[in-house]
Amino acid sequence: MLIRTLTGLALVPLLFLLLWAPPWAVVSGLGLMSAIAVYELLRRWPHPVKMRVMIMACGFVAVFYALIYIRAGLYTVTAALFLFLLILFAEVLIDSRGFTFFGLAGVFFAVSAIPAMYSSVARLVFRPDRLYVALLPFLITIISDLFALFTGKLLGRHKLAPLISPHKTWEGALGGYLFCVAAAVGYGAVISLFGASVDYARLALYGAAGGIVSQFGDLAMSAAKRSLDIKDFGRIFPGHGGILDRFDSLLFVAPVVEILVTLMPAIQIG
Repeated sequence: MLIRTLTGLALVPLLFLLLWAPPWAVVSGLGLMSAIAVYELLRRWPHPVKMRVMIMACGFVAVFYALIYIRAGLYTVTAALFLFLLILFAEVLIDSRGFTFFGLAGVFFAVSAIPAMYSSVARLVFRPDRLYVALLPFLITIISDLFALFTGKLLGRHKLAPLISPHKTWEGALGGYLFCVAAAVGYGAVISLFGASVDYARLALYGAAGGIVSQFGDLAMSAAKRSLDIKDFGRIFPGHGGILDRFDSLLFVAPVVEILVTLMPAIQIG
């Protein structure tokens, strides 16, 4: 637990790059993170995925984020995804024993779901209110993870999903959820000191929705690991595992935050 907490805290200073780093640097970092996550998943996939296909998958992630950077339209992104799908089917036709349809399904899921969900962070960086909204997905996931862990350790009695994640409890989940709401409102109070106009009810909704989705994402990826019969996807972060282990909840929280700040803005600047 100590190593896990220290590793999480050590990553916090990197988050401030989201506020001031050039957009190309943020998009490149997210692209690298997504490519590593894709590789982590595919190397654990139960059906064979050839190294050549893995390299192509990571290459597609780079193309995807290049399109995000130039703000390409939906049709362009869809066309790129369709072209990659054709390439995957060609690989199956060339070597149907070495690369089956089930391998194709894993690759296509990885390169369509993972980059798309993480890319919500990139679109938040492009917004004019970047300084106020870019940190929200990370704030919610970090608070949910830390306080679900601490509350569960202190008060946990009732198992949340014993067959998927034996150490998670309803008490821990509730603690993480409540602290997410409090943290979102507290964050609003802080940024209001710097001139932002804040709708606290909507920020509380951000925290409530994010807290639920964060817990769901954590359990969803735990279920995936159970299905694959592995403990961790990778070993990059001591006490956490790989990208998909440390940023599993972010996969789900980032799109929710992007949707909320777009449809129900809680922070006004100017």
